[in-house]
Amino acid sequence: MRKIYSVALALAVCALFSGCSDDKKQADARQMQMPPSKIDVFVAKKSDVPIGFDYAATLTSQQDVIVYPKVSGTIIKQFFKPGDNVKAGDKLFLIDPEKYQANYDALEAAIGVANANLKNAQTEFNRISNLYKKNAVSQKEYDAAVSALEIANANLLSSKASAKSAKIDLGYTSITAPFDGVLGDNLVDVGSLVAANTTQLVRLTKINPIEAHFYISDVDNLNRVKMRESNLWVQTNSDAVLKVGPGEFDGKVNFIDNVVNTNMGSVLAKAEFNNDEGKLLPGMFGHVTMGGFYQKDGFKIPQVALQQTDVKTYVLVVEDGKVASKDVKITYQTKDAAVVSEGLNENDKIILNNFLKIGVGAPVEIDKDLTASFGKGENLEPKNEQEKAK
Repeated sequence: MRKIYSVALALAVCALFSGCSDDKKQADARQMQMPPSKIDVFVAKKSDVPIGFDYAATLTSQQDVIVYPKVSGTIIKQFFKPGDNVKAGDKLFLIDPEKYQANYDALEAAIGVANANLKNAQTEFNRISNLYKKNAVSQKEYDAAVSALEIANANLLSSKASAKSAKIDLGYTSITAPFDGVLGDNLVDVGSLVAANTTQLVRLTKINPIEAHFYISDVDNLNRVKMRESNLWVQTNSDAVLKVGPGEFDGKVNFIDNVVNTNMGSVLAKAEFNNDEGKLLPGMFGHVTMGGFYQKDGFKIPQVALQQTDVKTYVLVVEDGKVASKDVKITYQTKDAAVVSEGLNENDKIILNNFLKIGVGAPVEIDKDLTASFGKGENLEPKNEQEKAK
């Protein structure tokens, strides 16, 4: 009986191990029969990648002044309507010129008197000088003639200077626009008595060209300088594009400050835009894209392809039908794209999806090539909404 039990136990153990072996073989067979995961790819292409930097901007006039009178008097004429566009030299107001005209006329007459006195003094000097050479007059008489001539000449110069000043004041009675611009509402009416350099007359604002002021973070500014100095980036121009509502306007960056605003942690920059049509007004808000920068021999890839750990950034690629990993160096990235300077080769097939289903060494099958749909050559957009608000 004990012998029969032992034989039965042995047969049961064999059957158990045989079943486990069969299960393992079946599992291996099923794994071998599982199809490769399907993935979408982006094919890496080396090029000089254009890079744009987008910043919130405020439109500002290059010149915005209050016009004051340079002489006092009563306003007798106004030559404009509020809101008019004017050119430099256009008349704005006329101050009653009668008093200034009379003063100028009197000083012009004084010049005539001074000229006559000088002529007489010159004649007297010539006469005394000839007699002095013949010892016919004293030294005192000669010195008096010289002094009279000098005084007459000085009086003439003084009269001319006074007349010139009076002529300038007379000209100031006609108040003109100092530069091209648009006028605000008049701040005085005809009949008002205005005081020189005190009474405000009208506001004049230059709107063409117009400037967009924006702020570049100190980190972005230092990074841009570093990349340019290391020759990873090149700058070919200072082009800028302004977006205000649905409109776009081309211009140039004309100023980047060298001093960081400690309150904002950024530097002021300005871009200038043509405004012939007057569509842009001071105080408007928009976005400036500062272009002209290129990543030399870089790869622009979709942001979704980037994978990260605590110590590295990498992408997964397809090599011989299997997944491989490549560490990459990013020089600029946005919410949609990244610029890679190191780690990729031409025509690398970068995996864009199904990351949870695949690992390094896993077989994969390319479903779609999304290279064309991603686009080529367009400027990069800002990283996030925080960067837009800079």
